[in-house]
Amino acid sequence: MDFRGARRMARHCQFAVLYLTTLGVNVLTNHSVLNILPPGEDALACAFILATGLSAALNFLGMKFWVFRFFPHSGVRNARNHPT
Repeated sequence: MDFRGARRMARHCQFAVLYLTTLGVNVLTNHSVLNILPPGEDALACAFILATGLSAALNFLGMKFWVFRFFPHSGVRNARNHPT
């Protein structure tokens, strides 16, 4: 496997780890909010909004700063910015 193949495999692993982590954060946030608030439709809506917002924000930050981070020695920011 050459460098590009290894890099591609590492990026796929980063995607998987990030998605599984944010899925866990979503489930734990939803569960925690539902346990804290009294039962009802408002609790469901609040838990959904908080869990979705938190996991989306973490997913965005993980993609920006971890999966598609800048590689200063190569000058490559990510595949889309790399000249072909």
